[in-house]
Amino acid sequence: GVAAGDGHAVVITAHGTAFVWGENRHSCCGREYPAELTVPLAMKLSSNQSSPLEGSDGLTIADVLAIQDAACGLEHTILVTRSGRLLVCGNNNFGQLGIATSELKSSKALKSVNHPNGGRFVSTEAGYGHSLMLDDAGDVWMTTQNGIECILTGKSALAIASGGNNSAVITAAPSGAKLLKRQFSMEEIEDPTSIVDAVHGMIEDLEGGKGNETNLSQEIARKSEELLRYPSYLNSLFVNPKQLDTLFERLLHACSADVMQELAMAFERGLKGGLDSLRDTRLI
Repeated sequence: GVAAGDGHAVVITAHGTAFVWGENRHSCCGREYPAELTVPLAMKLSSNQSSPLEGSDGLTIADVLAIQDAACGLEHTILVTRSGRLLVCGNNNFGQLGIATSELKSSKALKSVNHPNGGRFVSTEAGYGHSLMLDDAGDVWMTTQNGIECILTGKSALAIASGGNNSAVITAAPSGAKLLKRQFSMEEIEDPTSIVDAVHGMIEDLEGGKGNETNLSQEIARKSEELLRYPSYLNSLFVNPKQLDTLFERLLHACSADVMQELAMAFERGLKGGLDSLRDTRLI
């Protein structure tokens, strides 16, 4: 895993070692000096803090000290161990380390912070002056000037994010709620760019008198309907809107009255299908 803050970053190896580099403001890199780390260095517990962790709760030393997630704020760092504890360092002027500001203003070395209810944290995020944690019960915790407080419980949170002064949480859908449907699947329908190219080709055949006019007009109508049926196409996700403008402009000038009538019906079906798919994706 990797995390980046305002002036420093942390990367976690497959073995659970956290390496840090960048600006070391308020010792957010877990050491008193230097002022800036120009190469990644391993973050380690100081000797006076490692003892209380070793062997507690029947956990191995590897679980207690190995890192599984990290977050970097403006001037602080939060690590989550495999055992579910936090290891924190840096500025604590807003309690962003999960320790009351009355107890700690800043930390030059990593300090251990336990889950308030004895649970296990699984991931963390950091903003400028706050930190967000997700535990194994799906509850969300946030740092305050008094320590760590639970801000969301019983909602089965799946993911968290923080940036600046903001935070966001994704929760599981309520029981019985309609789940979002996929608007499209590249495995099930044709690539949109190839559809546009194919319609252009068929228009050229129609203009040049090549092929059967009835078959060509039916195929043009079918592919035009498919484009309109999937709103993601028309939302500039796959096709440049100018390409669609050019395509429909050519259709207006190249087709006979009979073909235009068939196209109008295809457009109507496609738009109706597109609106229906949008309606189905609404959660309310």
